[in-house]
Amino acid sequence: MQVCDAGRVVLFVILAVAVIVDHAPLAAIFVIAGAAAILDVLFGAAETSIVSQLVPKSQLPEAFAKNEARSYGASLAGPRSAASCTPSAARFRSSSMP
Repeated sequence: MQVCDAGRVVLFVILAVAVIVDHAPLAAIFVIAGAAAILDVLFGAAETSIVSQLVPKSQLPEAFAKNEARSYGASLAGPRSAASCTPSAARFRSSSMP
């Protein structure tokens, strides 16, 4: 799980640097997105298996339900958070351009 997270961090740092230096070709974005998706799938599989090993069998349904609720909560809150950041990011970008 930690390897997957570290891999995603590296990928997104590379993408951020490429965007900041204005050298992010579409093909590179697709490759980074694909690699991040693969790491996400591997993370999900590892997460499911580790929960099964850590939680007693009698508490597994509740543990999986809480895990899913956390995941869906983040999916609901993430786009809203990103939308609130977009206008400020646009102002920063336009003010830094000559």
